[in-house]
Amino acid sequence: MGAARKLRTIKTYPELRKIRGYGHKTKFNYPILIFATLLIFSLAITFKNEPEQDKKEKIKEFVEKSLKEKNNKQKKYYLCDVSDKQAKEIFELTGIDVKGYTWTIENFFLYHTLKEHGNNTKEQKRGQIAINISDFENIQDIINNPDKITLSEGKNSNIHLKIEKQLNELYFYIIEIRKGKKEIVGKTMYKRY
Repeated sequence: MGAARKLRTIKTYPELRKIRGYGHKTKFNYPILIFATLLIFSLAITFKNEPEQDKKEKIKEFVEKSLKEKNNKQKKYYLCDVSDKQAKEIFELTGIDVKGYTWTIENFFLYHTLKEHGNNTKEQKRGQIAINISDFENIQDIINNPDKITLSEGKNSNIHLKIEKQLNELYFYIIEIRKGKKEIVGKTMYKRY
C-alpha cells in the first residue's frame, strides 16, 4: 500500500520527484536553485562593475586588515580580471596567454613591500621614495593604465613583469604570473620622483 501511494504522489506531483544523491534520497528544490543562481550571478556582476573609488576603499580595507592581523596565513584580495588589452600585451612580452587570469594582491606582498621599500632612509640611498600604506590604493590605476610593461627577473621559475606608471610619482609594480592558479600577483612595489 505504501508503494502505491508513493507512486501515485510522484505521478500526480512531478515536482516532488525524488533524486538519488550521495546514497540518500533528497527533494530537488528548483525555486531555491534558481534563486541561488540568480543571487550569485547578480553579486558577480555587481562586484565586476564596482566604481573605482569603491575598489580603492576595499583595497585600503584589505591593506589595513592585513597589517593589523599580521600573521603567516596567506590572504588574497581579488582586484579584477585581466582585460583583453592587458592579455594581448602580456602575451606579446612573454608568450603566455593570460586570458581568464585575475589580478590579485596578497598580504605577504604588503609585508614585503613595506619592509623592503617603506624605510625613507633606505629608499633615499637607492634614489627612491618610501612606500606608504596609501600607495597600495594606486595599484588599480597602475594595472588599468600602465605606461610601460617589461620583463623582470624573479627568484623563482615564474615569469615576472615590471609595470611602470607615472602618477604623482613614478611607480614600479613588480608582478608574478602564476600559471597553475591563473593569477597575476604583486611581488613588490617601489616609487621614484
